[in-house]
Amino acid sequence: MKVTIKPGATTTERALVAKAERIACRVKSLPAGSPTLAGLNRQYQLVVDALGRDPIS
Repeated sequence: MKVTIKPGATTTERALVAKAERIACRVKSLPAGSPTLAGLNRQYQLVVDALGRDPIS
């Protein structure tokens, strides 16, 4: 998992990228089919929408 932060990112953008990274780590640790995945996917999508891009590749 590679996390990218644009040069000159604002504090808000950095916080959103950090949140996306935390969500991605939780998703990786959950078993497939976990009921928690749907909520985490929604949270991650909200972060991606707020940033305008996916910070994790």
